[in-house]
Amino acid sequence: MKFKKWKCLSLLTVFALSQFMACNPSPLNITPTTTAASLGLRFPAEWEHQGAVWFGWWVTNYGGEETPTESLMLEMISALASHVTIKIAVQNADEEATVRALLTAHDISLSHIIFYQLRHNDFWFRDMGPVYLINGDNQKAIIDSGFDYWSYGISLYGDNPADDEALDRTVASLESLPVLKCNIVSEGGNVDVNGAGTALITKSVALRRNPEKTLQQLEDEYKRCYGLKKIIWLERGVVEDDGIYEGILPGGGFNPGGTAGHVDDYVRFAPGNKILLAEVPQADLDSADTAIRARAEENKSRLDADLAILNASTDQDGNPFTIVRIPTADAFTFELNPGDPFYDYYVSASPFEDGSSVTEGDTLTIVATASYLNFVVSNDVVLVPNYWSEGLPTTIQEKDADVVEKLQAAYPGRTIVPLHYALGANYGAGGPHCMTQQEPSE
Repeated sequence: MKFKKWKCLSLLTVFALSQFMACNPSPLNITPTTTAASLGLRFPAEWEHQGAVWFGWWVTNYGGEETPTESLMLEMISALASHVTIKIAVQNADEEATVRALLTAHDISLSHIIFYQLRHNDFWFRDMGPVYLINGDNQKAIIDSGFDYWSYGISLYGDNPADDEALDRTVASLESLPVLKCNIVSEGGNVDVNGAGTALITKSVALRRNPEKTLQQLEDEYKRCYGLKKIIWLERGVVEDDGIYEGILPGGGFNPGGTAGHVDDYVRFAPGNKILLAEVPQADLDSADTAIRARAEENKSRLDADLAILNASTDQDGNPFTIVRIPTADAFTFELNPGDPFYDYYVSASPFEDGSSVTEGDTLTIVATASYLNFVVSNDVVLVPNYWSEGLPTTIQEKDADVVEKLQAAYPGRTIVPLHYALGANYGAGGPHCMTQQEPSE
């Protein structure tokens, strides 16, 4: 009898344990050679349901008095806060108290906002923050890629640049999540996915970040880390996102510190096997302004090459894409003079890769990294830059409306929210998308 009773209890215990394990899968065992796919991990498309959106509170007011960076952050957080949890990295307890008071003063509820005290030297969390993977059991992991400040080196950024390189690992530790080490230098802004196994990546950026690796080695590592089946390699990004080190822009001037071609400034996946690709308006190609026309001609050449690649490409299942063209934004410029922030970098980086140079004392024309494709998708909403304001040409207003209409068609059922302070990031060589990183929903 004792034996039979023991046996019966064992069967009940085994059953209970099996039910527990079914609801609570074994912790992810990640080794240096683990592939994301082997654990069912993938990087979801941005339009899939999100559990949170990350921000790093602003450090530098790139937008100046007219389009303050802070105003853009408040605009974005206000638009998102009722749809998704917001996670905000602040420097310390004092800044947290300041931000709490500021959000409250702008009628932004703190009920769905979580603060983390994490040192950071800039707010481009798309690139330096945590990149999340998730599997069918709702287990998450964070990708730990190398970060080299967009090939500028670390001299530009604060006294503790290592804080930014370690942000992904720091967040993983705080949230008790495993880390999948990715043996490449990469930024989130240069990887756009459809959630089903295909990614868009700018080839020139990936090779610049990893000069010791071949394209095949990079492809293998991206697939291992992101759970990808296919990568569509695009040649180059738009002129407005070129790196300072590359030299003077067509028509003259520089940008404020571009990435050398991130995909989120010129091409994005959308639901229904659509790809949104930038297109140069004919008005820019016909412009009487030689600088605008020169940049437009170069962008058209690059985007035509990318269009040919996309037209010849298919998704992971062999299905073709529908290409939707989104206009490039109008040019917004400002002048940089001796004594201004970052001026000395242009002088110290001279001569540039194209052989051009600048001299101490020169006034530099800076072209903002403005882009409609640097939009943010979250639960029920899409946040898109709009650039018209009182006193500007009505053609910009018409272009803003055209982009809103096209995004509404690409994301049916979501509210399209125009962002009126996008230049607060564009003057710092990024955009709203660059400021955020989504976390998948469990």
